[in-house]
Amino acid sequence: MEAMAPTKLVFSLLLLLRLASTINADDFCVAKPGVSEQTLQANINYACAQQGVDCSPIQPGGSCFTSDLITRASYAMTTYYNVFRSQGSTCDFTQSAQLTSTDPSKGSCSFGPKGSGSSNPPAAGSGAPTTPAPGGGKGKGRGMKWCVAKHQASQQDLQANLNYVCANQGVDCSPIQPGGACYDADIRARASYAMNSYYQLKGRSDFNCDFSGTGLITISDPSHGGCNYIQAGGQGPSGPTPTKPSTPAQPSTGGNGQWCVPKQEATDQVLQQNINWLCGTHKVNCNDVLGGGKCWARSIRPRASYLMDLYYKQNGRNNYDCDFVGTAQVTNINPSWGSCVYGS
Repeated sequence: MEAMAPTKLVFSLLLLLRLASTINADDFCVAKPGVSEQTLQANINYACAQQGVDCSPIQPGGSCFTSDLITRASYAMTTYYNVFRSQGSTCDFTQSAQLTSTDPSKGSCSFGPKGSGSSNPPAAGSGAPTTPAPGGGKGKGRGMKWCVAKHQASQQDLQANLNYVCANQGVDCSPIQPGGACYDADIRARASYAMNSYYQLKGRSDFNCDFSGTGLITISDPSHGGCNYIQAGGQGPSGPTPTKPSTPAQPSTGGNGQWCVPKQEATDQVLQQNINWLCGTHKVNCNDVLGGGKCWARSIRPRASYLMDLYYKQNGRNNYDCDFVGTAQVTNINPSWGSCVYGS
């Protein structure tokens, strides 16, 4: 028996070294390639709702905030894993995550050292989320949800959502007009603001953030700079009973009697940029607005209006062809004047 003691000791030391190597080799829990945005957002919701998991660095203004959902999800999952792995939690997240020894930190964004554990781990047996659902987390962030556009949503779908929400749904879209606090040249940012406003106004039911599969519920506040997204907080609306909205209309094709004109608030500077783009890239024939042309005018607005409408007609009269970074609108009032006759 005594002769076996050194063998047991060596075996025990080797086992401890192996365990230590296993623990220290893979410090980061990151998203697997090809995981859907819905799953990644669900993982963020779950991880950030657990007590002891600090997700403030991936909030707007934080050192790890980025528009890349994969990076935000990887940070949240790594933080969750490092806090709770001493209690037996794994880096699984319904097979949407994997361990790596490659530090994913970038610039000022540090994924940080391993956590030291928490006195309030998730419920026994949970380990990692099995079927996380967007907005289903508990703890901090409870009731604080926003609706944003999915990253893969096309510009056509986003413009359709803007048309639907801002046209007749009681949503105030003035903040995303030129000069507004939330105006952005990126249609995705404008659509997210409008979709969230609709979602909050209609009662924050999940189906209010569907938008034909182009919307996504998040617990990360998308507000930025001076642009504050509406959020009601709490668990339910104090306003009207939620009603399921009709599917947002797809970009419609306008028939006769529709024209594309500048919005009233569009500045001369922006309209000149529209003219430069249309004429400089030969999108349309600009001869009619040159000196001596039938639509030449001393003012920029009528010249821009004629060219924007020409582009709109040439490209099929889709609503998104009359966007011009949010500076144009479709009208049924014929803008023709004098010898300048617009096409029907």
